Amino acid sequence: MTDAPWGEVPDSMRVLINALRGSVARHSEELENIAWPAGPGDFSPQLLRTLSETEAVMQAAKDLRSLLTAYAHKVHQPRPKMADIAQAQNASPQAVTGRYSASTLGAIEGALRVGRGEPAEADDGGPVGPPDFSAALRHAFPSLTEMLEADGGHSNLEEWFRTRLSAVEKHEL
Repeated sequence: MTDAPWGEVPDSMRVLINALRGSVARHSEELENIAWPAGPGDFSPQLLRTLSETEAVMQAAKDLRSLLTAYAHKVHQPRPKMADIAQAQNASPQAVTGRYSASTLGAIEGALRVGRGEPAEADDGGPVGPPDFSAALRHAFPSLTEMLEADGGHSNLEEWFRTRLSAVEKHEL
């Protein structure tokens, strides 16, 4: 796994962090806007929508936690102590590595490669996980895929990522 520059969070990581934070915020706002009528009636639509949005918030938060945990544990410089990473999540240090997968690490590695202007896939066999960057993103962060489909149907996550990264680098985002 490639280390990040000391004391910096690369723009490529900011793209992923901000997208997942946006997904949490969007679903939280949807949850907040569900109107519960006063008086008797069939509240099935509100119940089902609340359950659906709650699930979406939880998935996006889980994806964000996975990204940040893996990044803090394997990439960021200086690396936080494992005990601090665990304490921030109310978890044991042993449980922390279970909060991310090989796909998460593959997506991070691909993002860092793209951010450095390299091909997303390593030519040395690359990280363990799906064979291409879009697949790694889709597998590691299901809420990201859902968010992009809802926002206009980006089927190529690598293209979406490169577009967002370019906008961040140009200070457009």
